[in-house]
Amino acid sequence: METVVYKQLAKIAKKEQRQFNEKTNLDIAVFTKKIEAKIPPTLRDKLEQGFCLGFRVVFQNGTGFIEKTYHKEKYQAEYEIGDYAFERLGNKKGLRAVSAGSHRRHFANLGATALEGAGLGILGIGLPDIPIFIGVLLKSLYETAMSYGFSYSSDGEKYYILLLIESSLGSGMKKQKLYDRLEEVAAKLDGNMAFNFDLDEQIRLTAQALANDLLVMKFIQGLPLVGVVGGATNVVYCHKITDFAKMKYQKRYLLKKVK
Repeated sequence: METVVYKQLAKIAKKEQRQFNEKTNLDIAVFTKKIEAKIPPTLRDKLEQGFCLGFRVVFQNGTGFIEKTYHKEKYQAEYEIGDYAFERLGNKKGLRAVSAGSHRRHFANLGATALEGAGLGILGIGLPDIPIFIGVLLKSLYETAMSYGFSYSSDGEKYYILLLIESSLGSGMKKQKLYDRLEEVAAKLDGNMAFNFDLDEQIRLTAQALANDLLVMKFIQGLPLVGVVGGATNVVYCHKITDFAKMKYQKRYLLKKVK
């Protein structure tokens, strides 16, 4: 089993390195700058406030509601079966059994994101879809965590999820710092060690990162009919963040197998 674990960890390391080497598309960057010049200065602040409020509401009152949209006990049982298969088989087939449920649920969540983003985009509704987007995104991340045997209910794990979202959007040296912090937090959580963190501050930082990345597309989504293009961005970002989360949760799972 250890051979399979180390090979998969090596693949994850290469994938992480590729993300560091990603270059910005200059044509898109120029196009984005032109649109940003036409965006009301208050929109970025409204976006950031909307994401902050959305995370706070879900973390304080909404997790129970999200859990009503899936069978938590079933997902936990699927993980235990997959983990047992990997322990017994110790090969790639066993490892695939662990992540199989995560792949299925990921694409189902993308479908839900596409419907709400495109529907509201046609109507020219950009900002009001933020709570829906956050709800679907966190549902996807919660399901990903469960697929690899991790909880999402403690403040420490909530902090990890917020940091994970911010890390998936970073670039350059900032991305490296976020990756390093994410690895540090994962090690503390999985080693049952205490660490200092400010959940409310991380909500603000994650909201700020989302607002910066989604600013242009949320502006476009607020334009009737044309907004369907902006609404499609929800799908792109949900996929990007969840795909990053699958990589990181699988890495945590694998590292626990060799400790």
